[in-house]
Amino acid sequence: MNYPSVNLTPPALIKKNWQATFICLAITALTLLIYAQVCGHAFLKYDDDIYITGNSHIKDGLTLSGVLWAFSTFYESNWIPLTWLSHMVDVQLFGMASSGHHLTNMFLHLVNSLLLFFLFRKMTAAVWRPALLALLFAVHPLHVESVAWAAERKDLLCGLFFLLTLFFYASYAQQRHPGKFLLALLFFIFGLLSKPMVVTLPCVLILLDIWPLERFKRHDCATRYAIAEKIPFFLASAAISVITIIAQTNGGSVVSMAQHSASDRLCNAALSYMTYLGKIFLPVKLSVFYPYPESLPLWQTFTAIFLLVVISALAFFKRETQPYLAVGWAWFLVTLIPVIGIVQVGEQAMADRYAYLPIIGIFVAVVWGGEDLRKRYQLSLPISKAAGLLVIGALALLAGKQTSLWQNQYSLFQHAVAVAENNYVALFHLGNALVSMDKFDEAKECFAKSINIRPTAKAYTNLAYTFEKTGRADIAADNYLRALELDPNNINAHYNLGLVMVRQWRLEEAVSQFKMTLQLDQSHIKARQNLEKAQRLLASGQGRNRNQ
Repeated sequence: MNYPSVNLTPPALIKKNWQATFICLAITALTLLIYAQVCGHAFLKYDDDIYITGNSHIKDGLTLSGVLWAFSTFYESNWIPLTWLSHMVDVQLFGMASSGHHLTNMFLHLVNSLLLFFLFRKMTAAVWRPALLALLFAVHPLHVESVAWAAERKDLLCGLFFLLTLFFYASYAQQRHPGKFLLALLFFIFGLLSKPMVVTLPCVLILLDIWPLERFKRHDCATRYAIAEKIPFFLASAAISVITIIAQTNGGSVVSMAQHSASDRLCNAALSYMTYLGKIFLPVKLSVFYPYPESLPLWQTFTAIFLLVVISALAFFKRETQPYLAVGWAWFLVTLIPVIGIVQVGEQAMADRYAYLPIIGIFVAVVWGGEDLRKRYQLSLPISKAAGLLVIGALALLAGKQTSLWQNQYSLFQHAVAVAENNYVALFHLGNALVSMDKFDEAKECFAKSINIRPTAKAYTNLAYTFEKTGRADIAADNYLRALELDPNNINAHYNLGLVMVRQWRLEEAVSQFKMTLQLDQSHIKARQNLEKAQRLLASGQGRNRNQ
């Protein structure tokens, strides 16, 4: 392996520094061009309210009690203390202004893109191929979700520590300095404390040993030793995996086998791999939510499995002459494993944000493979560079357009409904956006469509609310009751049904609903106030008189 020379002549050193400076400026300019608009975007009532605006621990800023909470909570079925701390720091710096939180996300993505450039420049001694790799990473539309969604800070933060781990590991592999190894391990732990998706990073270290570090070809690194030194990394992964399973199981986020069988999950995983791959090369029809398919046609499943096997076989057979193909493909496959749905968490079949780190593997295979093809067929270098710039420009335009959809709840979910069939989640949240705009008839239609696809207590509750607002209290009451059939512990349904009962002078039923609300949430002040009001009216005999 030819590592970067430390004995560069002054002209060569100046040239390399000039090139690196130009590339960094280009990455920065494109990132700002695409994502500067997020500073004008609002928080969403889709996880942003749960993670930030409605989280009292976060809203208090960086406090001792907040730090203790961050390290002790399984809130939202996650143990991600460093992510919680980063949100607290944002509140400390910017308050609850959404612009500051979005600005931090943009900055983290920029730093990650620059880190990726320096990482592969360090490992390969090349300049322009790492530059193209970093530019693709910076501008690809699949990354918009992680950057433009304030609540997805965890993707960017774990990505930062993932890349820092690789950087210091590469330094250790080249210099065998134990301090670099300890820094790599420390940053890996930080990544795990940001988002557990990085549990497969030890496998990525082994891939880097194969290429581009080529440690297994060197006499100073036996295969046995190279594997043994990863043991601390694997132990850390095992520990966080156990904690994450406990957190997600206790939080009720893990979907049971009764809902999605093992065969269904494997089929969806195969199809998701190929869908991710397709969206990397043709990033269109991106959605904030992809519904889990009710059924998968056999031809789609077999085609996906066939393509996975064929691509894997080709990469394996090229491992000696073109090792970057095998490493890049394996990087993509391995880093997606935690979120590919074998252990199904949540309702989505896949998510753009899950590709934030796996996409690097495909870019590596494409960039280094493309350069080999150019040399083999003696293609013009200027024409090749022009083609690369056109690809970068096209991706940047698509990313800018995709980012604009995240400016508010309405534009985001209107797009999601348009591009993903049977998107009951997007319909539900689009309905919520329409309610906030006082467009109750349109909202009613969205909730009804969502229920037709998949009935949920929340959808029935919100549909009932739209009937309330349009003067149909009788139909509203029926829908609140349907919501409670699906979820007897739905606090909003109990409380709102109580309000409807008061308006209809069905005071005994109203009292019952308010009591149930307080039983579920003793701090519900409005329920307590309305309970006392209904009891006073009932005691005065007004409710009975009205019903006679």
